[in-house]
Amino acid sequence: MNIFFIEINGAGEFFWLDNLTEENLISKSIADLLCDKAPRRNNMVLA
Repeated sequence: MNIFFIEINGAGEFFWLDNLTEENLISKSIADLLCDKAPRRNNMVLA
């Protein structure tokens, strides 16, 4: 079973959920995205 958590949350109030996982996957994914280490789905820029 897959569980997905999708929310637009400017305050970053996801940390309680991130602490429920052993690897802190939400924080790691956000950090990877901000450090430009996240894989890209589409490199095309729309003008």
